[in-house]
Amino acid sequence: MREQYAVIKILNEQEILINYGILDKAKRGDKLRIIEPGPDIIIDGHFYGKLDAIKEYIEVTTAYDQFSICKKIVRKQSYALSPLSMLKTTYSYENMNVDATQIDKDLKVPEITPIAIGDIVEKY
Repeated sequence: MREQYAVIKILNEQEILINYGILDKAKRGDKLRIIEPGPDIIIDGHFYGKLDAIKEYIEVTTAYDQFSICKKIVRKQSYALSPLSMLKTTYSYENMNVDATQIDKDLKVPEITPIAIGDIVEKY
């Protein structure tokens, strides 16, 4: 199981504080995710984990002893030489050939709610 921390303060729409700091070995660039807890996945008595929804991926930008400032960082590639050299990748999803009688209609990923104080944060 991953170590879990929590959102302890929301500074603005770009910065949050989490209770993960230098004393926990936090450093700039650490990658974290804020989750919405989901149901346990137990099959034939074996626990596989939880089907959590991921609210956001964030990074530590400044670490203090007992907390860190975290932001969502978006990296974009751009080609400065020529607009013709810009490449765009698109993704789509296609249905798989599955046995429809085995689809679990009760198991759902939890609905994602806005980030709030107390939300669970995991290092990944």
